[in-house]
Amino acid sequence: MTASPARRFRFRHEAVAGDSGPLRGILSSTGVFFPFEIDVAIELLEDRLEYGDDSPYSFIFCELDNRLVGYICFGPICMTDNRFDLYWIAVDKGLQGTGVGKLLLEKAEQSARETGGVFMYVETSGRDDYLKTRHFYENQGYLEVACIRDFYRDGDDKIILVKKLTRG
Repeated sequence: MTASPARRFRFRHEAVAGDSGPLRGILSSTGVFFPFEIDVAIELLEDRLEYGDDSPYSFIFCELDNRLVGYICFGPICMTDNRFDLYWIAVDKGLQGTGVGKLLLEKAEQSARETGGVFMYVETSGRDDYLKTRHFYENQGYLEVACIRDFYRDGDDKIILVKKLTRG
């Protein structure tokens, strides 16, 4: 599928109880997340559902033809001055490369900017199967600022990237 169906994409900021199953399916479809990581992503969604605006986690969901096809989870970093973490972004495997991820990321960055966000940080894996993910971030203006060797497990580095959200 090409990016041409972009006009049919619908974005929403509100999480609904029915998102858990489709979200689990999207995360599984990517083939890069371990089951325990998917469980953590669902826990963040459940936090948002339980606490609403009091949750530190913000979400943007992308739907195509009334089907959830991608999402992003982000929020302010506690004890910082207007710094944000991007916790999760995932697009259904069948729609990767169509621009959905880029649209989600742009919307999250805009939302962070609107609430005073200055920087967005991303932590990701240094594994080979994350190379495409790291290129995605770099293509969106993120710069690698740190690599912590063997952080997640032997041979799995933590890569930290950052993007300045404001001009100047």
